Amino acid sequence: MSKLSPYRVVGIKALMEWNHMSEEDATKAVMTLSHDELEHETRATNSMKYGVEGISRCLGLTKSQAEAFEKAVLGQDNPEMTPEQIKTLEMVKSKITPNTNVYALALYTLKNIHDHWVEDNPTKFTKPDRPQKKYQHLPIQMIGWEDAKLDLLFLSPILDSLGVEMNEIALHLVYEKKVKEFYERNGFVTPDGQIITEKVASAIAKGKEFYPPLTEVNTAKDMTEAIMVAKQSEAKTTTYSNTKQPK
Repeated sequence: MSKLSPYRVVGIKALMEWNHMSEEDATKAVMTLSHDELEHETRATNSMKYGVEGISRCLGLTKSQAEAFEKAVLGQDNPEMTPEQIKTLEMVKSKITPNTNVYALALYTLKNIHDHWVEDNPTKFTKPDRPQKKYQHLPIQMIGWEDAKLDLLFLSPILDSLGVEMNEIALHLVYEKKVKEFYERNGFVTPDGQIITEKVASAIAKGKEFYPPLTEVNTAKDMTEAIMVAKQSEAKTTTYSNTKQPK
């Protein structure tokens, strides 16, 4: 277990990835910045809270246990974990048994982070500099693995603090299986595995009825836009492809 709180570990990774800092400089910054100063640079708190929320649900934590878990993960102004934080994380870790499906837990939690991002950021759908990213406001099963896995930035340090070892290749395979189930359940594909763009677009056009986190702001305004978003999604989906069938 890292001596740093999961929030601070995320801070290092985020500063390296987004601010192009070296690991040494990012670590120095994370060790000296206050929680609020680091949050100004990373905006990681909400995603990590939703990560904690997802894990807490999967493990059946009580409200007080989940609240303590969140405090242990975020750590506020102490970069290194206190004995109390470590004790809390050990308590949560004890809830993980050999019967716990950690891949199902991880995917559920990634979905929770993504759903809340869609709900919290509807205006990103209409930003003029993001027309090619409207698909990001669809269910996690429709955005493709390359986008879905981005939130591992926030989730992996939490799982690491609980001693959960995650094989990303295995997680990807489980994700693709869930995508297949989602598309087939919604009638989005033909028997031979071709995506039916019109059906996908019709669902997208229903907005909140199809995907509850959506608001009026980030729902396609008409079928033309819905088809465009459907095609963006289709281009990101590797489980199915209208140009190359999976073997």
